[in-house]
Amino acid sequence: MEKYKSGKAQVIPILVKKCHWDRELYKDLNPLPRDRKPIASSTKRDDVFFAIVDEIRNEIDNLKNK
Repeated sequence: MEKYKSGKAQVIPILVKKCHWDRELYKDLNPLPRDRKPIASSTKRDDVFFAIVDEIRNEIDNLKNK
């Protein structure tokens, strides 16, 4: 988290199961899936995983273009 706060690292939480990801340490992060519903609660998990991969690829592309 120190590297993230200093801009030296990118952190993307992935919500697999219910958890308290929005507490102090992680509250400023944007988790995947974007709707903030854990993967385990989805009936269309393949679609959710596909969307997560797309988001990560987009983030990688954004970092490459900086």
